[in-house]
Amino acid sequence: MNFQNVNPFIKKISKYIIVRSFGVAAYLGLLILFVEVFKINPVLSTAIATTLISAYLYLFSYVWVFNSKKNTHSYSLPRFLSIEMMTLFMNTVVMYFVVDVIGLGYVFGVIFGSIFIPLTSFLLNFFWAFNKK
Repeated sequence: MNFQNVNPFIKKISKYIIVRSFGVAAYLGLLILFVEVFKINPVLSTAIATTLISAYLYLFSYVWVFNSKKNTHSYSLPRFLSIEMMTLFMNTVVMYFVVDVIGLGYVFGVIFGSIFIPLTSFLLNFFWAFNKK
């Protein structure tokens, strides 16, 4: 994909969407595997799946999405992990509320979580975790 003549913000959000799309696919695959095959509770499965894809998301966010070569990993990684912990908490709360409180299937939890969590994550990563010093 050629991004040479694109506004830097649009360029980053486009790359972020690509990386996160693969992340979401991996997350969904892991979630289905844990819930349907291993019979793990959907709330716990959400936490496990989110944690497992964090390394992939950090690497591609650091190198490709935000091109954060001017920042050290000691600068970006703790910030990224803080954001991931926040999104893990948000995903887990959404899944708990949808599955255990409302009584809907975990797929609805995925849908509801997918509405606002990725945007929150992008903005925090853009303005804080990978923002050049």
